[in-house]
Amino acid sequence: MNQELKLYIDNDGDIYRYMTVPINKNLLKKMQKETYRFNKSIKSFLNLCNSAAKKYCKEFSIPQKWNIHFPIQSRRETAEDMAKNFGNSIGGKNDLYKFHHGHFFDYSTMKFFKSRIGASFGRVFITSEKYRDKKRYYTIRFLDFHGDIQTFGKFQQYETLKQANKIAYTFYQWLELENLNNSGFQRRR
Repeated sequence: MNQELKLYIDNDGDIYRYMTVPINKNLLKKMQKETYRFNKSIKSFLNLCNSAAKKYCKEFSIPQKWNIHFPIQSRRETAEDMAKNFGNSIGGKNDLYKFHHGHFFDYSTMKFFKSRIGASFGRVFITSEKYRDKKRYYTIRFLDFHGDIQTFGKFQQYETLKQANKIAYTFYQWLELENLNNSGFQRRR
């Protein structure tokens, strides 16, 4: 049942325009203000699922009540999937925010250093900082296994985003290969 509801939500233009887009915008604002909570995002998507279930039953003249046709467990699973997909759709930054335990992503810290978060590849991401109205430079950073942000190379080492992206992606691939090798997986030769 939850697949049927998810397909309906994804393919109905009114639901997308008047509910999904505003929820996504609201959650993005909460992330920027650092008030985002995953459990509360599930609640937002559950409200969306409830409204979509009502509309579905009315549109297709289902003789059962909407809450019987789409049981709460089914709607809750759909809402959780939507919340997880939302987190993954913002480029993995959600995991960075969730697993980092310091003040790196605080609004005041980012504003003080005039920092921006650029592309991210898993635990590897790019920041740019601008110092005293000079040119913006780029730094490659990564989230270590303790939840701390580390700098790869030197601070503001790259002059262009293109340079930083290339090196960051290569570093990400190397980290993934290291994780694969350390997991006990042996390649056949």
